[in-house]
Amino acid sequence: MKLLREAGITGWRTNYPVGGYKVDVGFPKQMVAVEVDGWAFHSDADVFVGDRNRQNNIALLGWKVLRFTWLDLTEHPQRVISEIKRAIS
Repeated sequence: MKLLREAGITGWRTNYPVGGYKVDVGFPKQMVAVEVDGWAFHSDADVFVGDRNRQNNIALLGWKVLRFTWLDLTEHPQRVISEIKRAIS
């Protein structure tokens, strides 16, 4: 979220509800969901499978889903911002 603010990107909501799920960051107007995966919550096999099912269901509702790791956010912030800008434009 800090990256989005610093980049001047607007129109996003945190924990945005989509089809019975909550995405980390949603751009409702553009139907773009941004998910951040950390090892603490996404390392278990069942969680991994559940994440894929969740993403597929959100995509079937017409949403684009972008996934980033914590490392992406901290080590490659410009790439993350660039990909988000492409998705919402």
